[in-house]
Amino acid sequence: MSDILTVLEDERVMMYELVKHAEAQQIALIYHEAEELDHLAAQQQELLALMQQKEVSRWKILASQLNISTKEASQIAMSELIPTLEDNQQDIFRKLQSELSELVTKWQSINSTNRVLAFRARASVKEILAFFAESDVRVCNVCV
Repeated sequence: MSDILTVLEDERVMMYELVKHAEAQQIALIYHEAEELDHLAAQQQELLALMQQKEVSRWKILASQLNISTKEASQIAMSELIPTLEDNQQDIFRKLQSELSELVTKWQSINSTNRVLAFRARASVKEILAFFAESDVRVCNVCV
């Protein structure tokens, strides 16, 4: 079961990176850094794809070690794995499980805030465009 611990550690590191990217994305949203947002979004997509691959490999490891199907392995809660581990591995597993849970919660919270920021930015741009489109405003002596 040490393979599972290795995969979970990899997932923890990736989740930490996702949180860092979400925090950077928040700053880019606040300061309207469009290029940085594009760059961060691309990096997040790559990380999410890698995490999905890690998750599938975790399912395959579980399936082979527990002699079950991959589908069944995908439905096993992490807490159900504790009895299958040795005592020293259980402590490591619990710590990883706790850290992953905290990171996921933090990531979800930051993403919620980022969605609000993105919505506000979009609304602001619409208001600015509406102002120029609906009025007889001249910019550099050209009617908009």
